[in-house]
Amino acid sequence: MSRPQVLLIGWFVLAGVVLARLTGNLYTPALPAIGTDLGMDKAALGLTMTVYLLCFAVGSLLAGSVSDSFGRRPVLILGLTGICIGCFLCGFSDNGTHFLLSRIVQALGACCIPVMGRVIIRESYQDDMTVLSLFGWIALISGIVPVLAPVLGGMIVETVGWRPVFFIPATLALIATIVFFYLLPETLPREKRLPFRVGDHLKSNGSILLDRTFASVMLPNAFSFMIQGAYMTLSPFILIQHFGCSPTFFGGTNLLIVASMLVGRRLVMHVVRNGGEISGFRLGGVLLLFGSTLLFLATLFDLPLSVVLAVVGVIGCGFGVLLPLGNLTLLNRFREQGGSVSSLYSFVTIASAGLGSAFATSLLFHGVQDLWAMASIALALSTATLFAVFSIRLSKSNDP
Repeated sequence: MSRPQVLLIGWFVLAGVVLARLTGNLYTPALPAIGTDLGMDKAALGLTMTVYLLCFAVGSLLAGSVSDSFGRRPVLILGLTGICIGCFLCGFSDNGTHFLLSRIVQALGACCIPVMGRVIIRESYQDDMTVLSLFGWIALISGIVPVLAPVLGGMIVETVGWRPVFFIPATLALIATIVFFYLLPETLPREKRLPFRVGDHLKSNGSILLDRTFASVMLPNAFSFMIQGAYMTLSPFILIQHFGCSPTFFGGTNLLIVASMLVGRRLVMHVVRNGGEISGFRLGGVLLLFGSTLLFLATLFDLPLSVVLAVVGVIGCGFGVLLPLGNLTLLNRFREQGGSVSSLYSFVTIASAGLGSAFATSLLFHGVQDLWAMASIALALSTATLFAVFSIRLSKSNDP
């Protein structure tokens, strides 16, 4: 593969991840308007995020195994097609049931993009620091888009209503499908593909899940995504209703998280280069717990929005450290099962985000105030994360 092709792959993957995350989060400022138009209450609207994340997780589990047998390119293109169809269906929904079903189609398409993106990058680049840097960008995009998309979504809602927040990504997905079909090369040669036998794939996935290295690396990443899932569900209500932000300002207030994840990305590259992977994991755990403790104290003493956002930024820095490092560590140790590992990573992390979202929704059902719910969830899970990162034990690569 030529150098221009390799560089093109990097840009394609990053663009695809942006689109996949955009389709899941552009609509958050439109939640009140969607609820009014389609007759959905706050709990039903929260369910649209929870179901999306859980379907994303299940679809992720299948995508990697299928790509190990049929190649990365067709699975990626199929995912873009699913995003396109799902977004159009959401935009044309006329009741809550149709909207929820359309979100499921969206999720099953979007889940293919990050799964394929990670393994395509690992197969295209040989230098670990380059891979870590690109994984850092993917983690950054995965964190940035959910908080930046509402900036654009809020402006769209305030200008032309909620339906265009689905028609716009649908159009982008259609364009991306055409471009990727003609320009994206395949990174898994036919001679390296595995026969598609369901039993073999299930056995392979089971052996990976039971591997001690996989389990110990996945656990802190899972806890981190549970915090993110809770934040995705609760932040519109915290910032728009509790603090009185406009939908546009709601997205803009999260710019600090962008900066903090960039700092985390730089920190993890420096720490891994000089102190190894274990040191990187421990740094991420400490940052996460420090930020969550400050968030709990800010809630306890009813501190202003600026303080709350600052400590959320510290949590974002912890995400910026943990997420790319988890990707690199696992794909380095399971190179021959790259698609399956990438699938399982997405399945566990997105399922964790779904559980975090479900837990947050449950607290809302029981009348817990939204900011207290977020602070309590973050503190409990970041404490668990710190214990998990100090329990990590890394084995050598599982390559034959």
